[in-house]
Amino acid sequence: MIKPDKMTELIVAAFERDVPVHVHAIGGAAVRMTLDAIEAARETTGKTDVPAAIAHMDFVSTEDITRFAELNVVAQTSIQWAAADPSYQNIGAFVGMDVVEAAYPVKSIIEAGAVQTFGADWPAAAYLSTYEPLTLLEVAITRQLPGELEMPVRNRAERLPIDEAIRSLTIRSAMQLGADDDIGSIAVGKKADLIMLDDDVFELAPHQIHEARVALTMMDGRIVYEASTERPGQ
Repeated sequence: MIKPDKMTELIVAAFERDVPVHVHAIGGAAVRMTLDAIEAARETTGKTDVPAAIAHMDFVSTEDITRFAELNVVAQTSIQWAAADPSYQNIGAFVGMDVVEAAYPVKSIIEAGAVQTFGADWPAAAYLSTYEPLTLLEVAITRQLPGELEMPVRNRAERLPIDEAIRSLTIRSAMQLGADDDIGSIAVGKKADLIMLDDDVFELAPHQIHEARVALTMMDGRIVYEASTERPGQ
């Protein structure tokens, strides 16, 4: 979509003006090219703190995983695609099954010290197109489609514990937006942007997380949604 020299030129121009950079890259070569351009721009401008993010992050070469933390680049992933859904075999036919199995190395990126965030990319379409954060949370933990206990687990080593997955959906996403002083966690002085659930996702079976019921939604301290106190069938 864009030549390496042009990519570097654009990122240098952005960094010189303290403009954050957000690049969509899916293939391993595209991710590496973007990291190379950000690295060159950091060296050219001396701007190591201007925000930079690479979105989607489907395929990341093992040798590039540590570069996100080294270059202060946020890794942003549409984590609902990290299951071996029906597109898995089709994509594997193009890139190789070993490559498609290793996609979305989110745990490795976090362990390497980078900020890993999750977003739905909704309403963009893939096999699982969703705006629902609880669905994203479940897939990050199970690496399977919601509720599908019997399907193969995609790259089991990259499954996240629930606390890490929640951080990627909340405080780390706020960090990516430069808004972590205001939102992303419950703390004195921050906006009361939060939801309450009728179910404890830490206690639910992982494959039931997407079924957790939202009881209340609050934005900036104002209740904007409140569910009925009765569950369906009661």
